[in-house]
Amino acid sequence: MDVKITRRIPASVETVYRAWTDPAQIAKWQGGRLIAEIAVDGLWFWGHKSDSGKEIPHYGRYVALEKNARIVTTWVSPSTHGDESRLEITLAEKDGATELVLEHTNLPDDEGGRGHERGWTFFLGRIAEVVAK
Repeated sequence: MDVKITRRIPASVETVYRAWTDPAQIAKWQGGRLIAEIAVDGLWFWGHKSDSGKEIPHYGRYVALEKNARIVTTWVSPSTHGDESRLEITLAEKDGATELVLEHTNLPDDEGGRGHERGWTFFLGRIAEVVAK
């Protein structure tokens, strides 16, 4: 299954791109533990704590980085059952703000896969909060 979310963020494309590609900025909206080599073919790991305090691992590889326009990574987590999914973020200036389109594809069609829509909706809200400051 696939998830697609479009969100208008009241910040410049440059600011929103930096929120996705600068580890210090990522930490502000994502929380948890992040290890990232932000470059094409660079690897990333993100571990966030579950409600029970257990770290949940997420990891992948940067596939494409087009400054201020597009970010593509692979995405593997327990909710993908260890299978690789694809996350693509596109950014465009629109009326003085950024239109962000998030597409997360090749997710399993089950509760874990469907949970990504709720998760991404939450995190896009966090990004909007962080870049507004």
